[in-house]
Amino acid sequence: MNTKKRTIESILDLKTGKTIEADVFFNQSEDIIFNLRHQLEIDIQNERKRFVCLYCKQNIKIRGQIGAKIVMHFAHLKDSEDCPIKTDSKFTKKEIERIKYNGAKESDLHLTLKNKIAEYLIKNKNSKLEIQKVLIEKVQKDKRIPRTWKKPDVTAVYKNLNLVFELQLSTTFLSVIIDRQEFYKRNKTFILWVFSHFENKEEKRKFTQSDIFYSNNRNGFELNKKAQQLSKENEDLVLCCHYSRPIINNFEISFKWEYKYVTISELTFNKNTFQVFFFDVESAKKKIEKELELRKSKFLGLIANGTVKELIELFQYHQLKDFEKVEIESLYKQKVSPKSQIERESEELRIIWTLIAQRLKENYRFNHLTDDYITQKVLIDILSLKTNKIIGYHFKKQIQIAHNLLDRHPEFLNYYEKAIENYKNIGFDNGGKLKSKIENIKKTEINQENNNIVIETIFPELIG
Repeated sequence: MNTKKRTIESILDLKTGKTIEADVFFNQSEDIIFNLRHQLEIDIQNERKRFVCLYCKQNIKIRGQIGAKIVMHFAHLKDSEDCPIKTDSKFTKKEIERIKYNGAKESDLHLTLKNKIAEYLIKNKNSKLEIQKVLIEKVQKDKRIPRTWKKPDVTAVYKNLNLVFELQLSTTFLSVIIDRQEFYKRNKTFILWVFSHFENKEEKRKFTQSDIFYSNNRNGFELNKKAQQLSKENEDLVLCCHYSRPIINNFEISFKWEYKYVTISELTFNKNTFQVFFFDVESAKKKIEKELELRKSKFLGLIANGTVKELIELFQYHQLKDFEKVEIESLYKQKVSPKSQIERESEELRIIWTLIAQRLKENYRFNHLTDDYITQKVLIDILSLKTNKIIGYHFKKQIQIAHNLLDRHPEFLNYYEKAIENYKNIGFDNGGKLKSKIENIKKTEINQENNNIVIETIFPELIG
């Protein structure tokens, strides 16, 4: 097969505004190729223009022979006028790309849709008063770079915001798209790209649509037949917006295609990027990413459905990530703070233990806790006093926890008495029985805990 590069890589159908790529076209069956060759000759003889060179708009013909040394290709007519893509052209690559882009804007469909956009915007201007100005193909000069200008299809002012509409019906270089986007951004003008048809199937969508779609927050707008009808009925420009909503599918993020017919007033105008979109896909994606991280979190899974023992074991080898800390603190405010009674092996108790374990982990004290079940119990008893909650018991009063602790583990009196003083809960001993018990313990020879690293890490106010 002859792989020689073709000079004319694509031609333009002036009726539809679509481009015909040479490499794709000449890879079709002979009947399609020769039917077009026949039509091209008819147009030439009748001095009609429909299938033309994208750059110079002159009629073209098909030359070469299938399977021969000279590859099948599009060619200018003999004695045709100069064209920017001829080998002796003095145009730069950037200028040629711009010529191609502007040339594709001369089709019948492009002209029709451009006028319709302006027409519907004018209807808005007269009825809803949101649009303040509408101009077709008005030259805009760059305020910063001399002699640089653009001529958008439609220029409008919407609620004091500068807005341009660029119809995109054919293949366009990414460099041209970026050049336009950056130009309008420099000049504080919003750009809204509009297609006659937007293809949401990736295998069929051309790069031009993808370039614009992904650079515009995954929003693609089209002015299809239904949009035109709705525009007439609403006396306002209505566009069909295609967007991809992020969803979680088997612990992975995927995108679901959706669309909605929208007016200009329903769109978001991002003043930092000068993008115009309906659905904020990027923000939705960030929320989904956070949700997915939370779903994958082993800590949060154990808080929801595990045990305290499993949580403490997990902390031996892992530490909470920042997003997990934020979520657990949020869970504490939602589920623990409002409750006065925290049941044993409840989700609320697992939230409490997660925060305790993380605090110890951050202070390199976690290993002192893992097998010390007495200290674990005392920690919760002191926390009950500090937060004025019944944690891990079926008791009804705080004083019951105090008696239970001092009956079973009087060696922790030092810390518990300081806790009573710090947390000002001495009033809960109305009958004086706890005070009497404390005095009796002090008279015994029980050795008091005075240097418990775990308790002092969680409750530094009880030191000394």
